[in-house]
Amino acid sequence: MDAVYFYMRSLAASNPFVTARESLMTLFEEVRRKVTQMEGKKKANQESHHGKFGEKWPKVRRQYPEKSSPLRREVWILPPQLRKGQMKGLVSGLGVTGQPNTKTPSELMKTFELNFLHAHGKLFTKTGMETFAVVVSRTLQEFQSLLQLSPASIGNMKLLQVMGINMFAVSNFNRAFCCPGTSSEGWTEGIKSPLQDCAVKLGMDMFGLMVTTAVHKLQQQRTSLTSSANSDGSQEGKPNTDLQELLPSLKVWADWMTCHRSMWNPTTSTHSTTSPVVNTWTALADLCNELEESDLSAVTMEDENREGLEPVVLEEDFHLAGFQPLSSQIITGVKYASSSLVQKGVAQDVLRKKSLQLFGQYLCGIERPILVWEHGKHVSIVSTNQDAEHAAGQLNVAAENLIEEDIIIEACIEEEEMNAETCDMSRGSFKELKAKRDLLAKLLEEKEKRKNHIEAVLDDQTSAVQIEVEVVPAFLIPDTNSFIDNLHGLKRLILCQMFTVVVPLIVINELDGLARGSRHEEKTSGHAQKLQQGAMLAIKFLEDQFSHHDSHLRALTSKGTSLDTIAFRNEDMPGHQGNNDDVILSCCLHFCHDVAKDYMPTKRGEPIRLKRDVVLLTDDRNLHLKAHTHNVPVKEIQEFIQWSGL
Repeated sequence: MDAVYFYMRSLAASNPFVTARESLMTLFEEVRRKVTQMEGKKKANQESHHGKFGEKWPKVRRQYPEKSSPLRREVWILPPQLRKGQMKGLVSGLGVTGQPNTKTPSELMKTFELNFLHAHGKLFTKTGMETFAVVVSRTLQEFQSLLQLSPASIGNMKLLQVMGINMFAVSNFNRAFCCPGTSSEGWTEGIKSPLQDCAVKLGMDMFGLMVTTAVHKLQQQRTSLTSSANSDGSQEGKPNTDLQELLPSLKVWADWMTCHRSMWNPTTSTHSTTSPVVNTWTALADLCNELEESDLSAVTMEDENREGLEPVVLEEDFHLAGFQPLSSQIITGVKYASSSLVQKGVAQDVLRKKSLQLFGQYLCGIERPILVWEHGKHVSIVSTNQDAEHAAGQLNVAAENLIEEDIIIEACIEEEEMNAETCDMSRGSFKELKAKRDLLAKLLEEKEKRKNHIEAVLDDQTSAVQIEVEVVPAFLIPDTNSFIDNLHGLKRLILCQMFTVVVPLIVINELDGLARGSRHEEKTSGHAQKLQQGAMLAIKFLEDQFSHHDSHLRALTSKGTSLDTIAFRNEDMPGHQGNNDDVILSCCLHFCHDVAKDYMPTKRGEPIRLKRDVVLLTDDRNLHLKAHTHNVPVKEIQEFIQWSGL
């Protein structure tokens, strides 16, 4: 940040150092590389935490419109035991939107500087503008978070650098920039280009955030003064250090706006839709009202130096001396105040507040005013001006239409007087054309009605959800592949004691067969050996867990009988038709108890609501489709673990 600022100062001097432009290009390329690395790491962390689908699961509910057909929807709800014990870790770990930022102030400051410089790098190099809005949105959100911290982690010098870089970005697009022999007036002349407009919007948005924060701090200061006056009768309250950090930058940007009115006025709205600020101009009106409420009479400013007085020198004016974007600033002269007040910094703050008060009066007195003084307070009239301009435009259009109609009527009258017969023929042709026009308009209207009716019918059919499956997992049924491919995940689900893992006997029998392996060991492939090893580990783990009589682990026969031991695991299934996947699915269906009076809708148009407390854990596509047709919820193990936050 320091390097970029001083290189820009070098370019914005009265005699610019042209070589600083190359150094800026190098710096912005390094910033772009760092931002790319940071985004890559963030994406990799999200993918590793959320599984291969990269989904962000909320703390309680999640709908699956992307995985469900228009006629079926799943709503997943965390069971109560997870909501109480693991909600805090789940929300912080999965990065749910809308939660408070968990970054430290130093980390937040670092990411803000990178994104801020990345946005200005796009403006300076005029490349990558397709992602400019996204970068600006991130920058503004981080800037708002920094301003809300108390004590402030971004000091007044850093804020001055931010405002200086914003000023430079706007002025950099003027033709007079870096051209020898041009005057400083070139900084305010010319028409704004689209890139320059983006730079103005960024600066105004950041200014709006600072104004909003300053209004809040002024209100806190006024409340503190009131409480101290009520308690001990003293009119002196504690100075707001956060406000003291903001005032220099606010004063500097107000000076820039005074010098470059053509850059931001006439304006149409608060500049950027990505800004967290609702309306910059409304915030300015609130700031002016708060300054009017402040008592600035305690510090007396003198125009002449006398004994016991010192000049009130503002640090920002000294810091930005010789900066070309502020070269046309109106100097009001040196002010003098009491030595004690100057040394404490009180006189400087009062001078800044008076300067902002003067800026508010300036906004009321310009050709196209932004603020007006009504009923004892400042009010923003930007929206009022927009409505007036829109109404004036409509009146102009209506007037032009009336003039055209008068011209046509007068022309017809003159023609009629000159040649009545020709006029009659013209009237006949006009009538025919008018009839054709009315017919075409009617046909077009009917066609549009038919189209709208068809679209409405299609929308009703496609948007209607016929079945809604509410899933509150309590029983988990894994298939054979889950034990071989992801035994570690299954161990976590069993040992967490949050769910009951039900293992079908057909799965245990399949694992036994795989563990025994092939009779011809010399012909056994590497894949078969891997399967055999995985099956042996799974059988060993299951036998150990069942020997301890774990209440959260059960075996299930094909007929739905629950077992707490697998000592006897051979099962005869006479008359069974189908493969082993069908048996596993039938075990899931034993937990689905659908009663018509419970799931049938009570009102017309409502979906059928089914409730499920069983989840099939598999990554087999065919078994997944079979379970879907029977409204059995299905998830992969890692995907389910990420959702549950285990």
